[in-house]
Amino acid sequence: IADPLVVARAIGPKVGRTMEAYVFSSPPKAAAYGVIPMHGELGADLHFDVDGGPFHWWKLHVPQIAGHVHWKGETLTLSDVKADFYSGKAAGKAVFDLSDKPGTDFWFTMAGTNVLLQQLVADLATGRNRSEGRVDGTITVTSANSADWRTVQGFGELRLRDGLLWDIPFFGVLSPVLDGIMPGLGSSRATDGTCTYMLTNGVVRTSDLDIRTTTMRLQYKGDVDLAADYALNARVEAELLKDVW
Repeated sequence: IADPLVVARAIGPKVGRTMEAYVFSSPPKAAAYGVIPMHGELGADLHFDVDGGPFHWWKLHVPQIAGHVHWKGETLTLSDVKADFYSGKAAGKAVFDLSDKPGTDFWFTMAGTNVLLQQLVADLATGRNRSEGRVDGTITVTSANSADWRTVQGFGELRLRDGLLWDIPFFGVLSPVLDGIMPGLGSSRATDGTCTYMLTNGVVRTSDLDIRTTTMRLQYKGDVDLAADYALNARVEAELLKDVW
């Protein structure tokens, strides 16, 4: 049994620095086996089976996470990753290129089920945000470099149930407009929402975002630029009283 960060630093400085971003509040259970070179990273061929928590990375916090880690040379592979994720579940895998160049090239795929939106947004958002609902979704990043949002390419899909979205800027810009038509319309609870999306050069683009409430249906086409302070460019069609009997 070994501390993953101790072994990572023993392999090499860049591997150690990369792993410092992934923090366990308590030492996890980690079974390690394989080859650690006496000098440098190229000869490494090391496996970990890790299980523990609480776990923190970037702005995300999860109580429990488990998975398999494989270092081979300058490549780090995560597989069979499973986590308790904001009152739901998440699973995925990822590959990181740790060679000596600016940033870190990576790709990953992740799926979440029954995630509680208000808990997730509480960690991700700055300031007050009252978004609610249960979310299922997937995200696949086919290629990216950590030094530049413009390198991000990928795709995914999302589904929302019983949600409030008006504190999210992508939806909230419409709230005062809808309230001007009918007071309270701009704070309606979504009974269901679905979309697929593409990630192209750091821009998230969708052509089929569909939000339904008891009083209206909203259909979005547009994009959000991650590299330009989340700049929004979208067209929305609102069908009032669409699903009223």
